[in-house]
Amino acid sequence: MSDLADARHAILEAELIESVAERYLAAHLAAQRVALVVLSAHAGARKRLRSGPADPWTLLARVAPECGEWAAYFSATQPKRLAVAAGARSIVSGREADDLVRDAANFHAAAARYLRVHHAIGSTPPIGPTSGIGSASGSRRSGSTSGVGSTSAIGSAAASRRGAKGA
Repeated sequence: MSDLADARHAILEAELIESVAERYLAAHLAAQRVALVVLSAHAGARKRLRSGPADPWTLLARVAPECGEWAAYFSATQPKRLAVAAGARSIVSGREADDLVRDAANFHAAAARYLRVHHAIGSTPPIGPTSGIGSASGSRRSGSTSGVGSTSAIGSAAASRRGAKGA
């Protein structure tokens, strides 16, 4: 799981970046690294990844539907990431950058649990409200940007975004 450790390191590095735009971009890239680690655990996804460029979020939702909420969330942040990368630095706030770092960390934690179980039983386990591995009702620790000790799991990003937008 050194790839997963590398992804975690990328998240920690993103957290330390002072520039809001660069922190946002680094967090998004770190989340993509997590998605690629999950995808690499699926034989069909490995074949598709070798065959050429593919959107990791679309592929993640296809080969690991239990990660669909995470895939949808990070896919929805893609247009803003592209705009920021193209130079529209002012369209992202410090809060958005911090939230994306936190969400990448939560996605990483859920992916780590998923991969541990996958490795232990030798097959791809479901991740969701009924499996005990992850839940869309996971909670985010307020004030934490590292995700360390977080109890949220697969689906928490989408659920927390829905709650934040309704507030």
